[in-house]
Amino acid sequence: MTSWEMWALGVIQGIGEPLSVVSVDTHWAWSNAETAPYDLMRWNNPQNTTEKWPGSVDSGAQPGPRDVQIYATVQDGIDATVATLLNGYYSAICDNLRAGLPRQQWGLYSTAATELHVWGTGSAWLLKDYGQAPTIGDEMTQAEFDALVTANPALGGGGYAARLIYALGVTYHPGQPNLETSQRVADILTAIKAIPAANITVDNTAVLAAIADLKAHPAIETDPMLLAKVSLIEANLNAPRPLA
Repeated sequence: MTSWEMWALGVIQGIGEPLSVVSVDTHWAWSNAETAPYDLMRWNNPQNTTEKWPGSVDSGAQPGPRDVQIYATVQDGIDATVATLLNGYYSAICDNLRAGLPRQQWGLYSTAATELHVWGTGSAWLLKDYGQAPTIGDEMTQAEFDALVTANPALGGGGYAARLIYALGVTYHPGQPNLETSQRVADILTAIKAIPAANITVDNTAVLAAIADLKAHPAIETDPMLLAKVSLIEANLNAPRPLA
């Protein structure tokens, strides 16, 4: 995960947004509108907040008491950005973020647009194309895999099972809290539990059938990020990929 992806994930979680293609795209576009063509993480502050923070220093971008800050760490940048968004001046922006409303639908003359002008970015970026935003949360890192195996010793060498359980974990969608406990997910988990820990060349027919059913769930088939995650499970079963 890149430093910008870490920052974006932290801000999304801090605001209470759904982790979705829409949320990531909004922060990606906003970051580019504020910082590009420079490195988005040059100051650990992609959206260029002026919030003073322990260890932060003035950037000189707008000299004076409200200068854009350079933060010492990515986490400081996350915390300062979240604190700014939640300070009471940007409630309409936060409402749109939490609702998962695509930025193109915010409106150039809406309350949220007015707040964007207060922030300093303006609202023109809402309708601009900044290219494909990164995808957050789709890959299992070695550390995450090791932690999973440590927590579930019975998995042993069952790489399939580990990847499946992880991928299922990240398909949770705040807008559809019943998704994880749906019969489709229960069917997949049941199939996983039946996989012998030492057998990584098992017959995956039952799991694949359950995945096909899961992909047809309205909450998934209409959400590109969720569909991509479930498809990743399917791809790993059909052609196991080496862990990153």
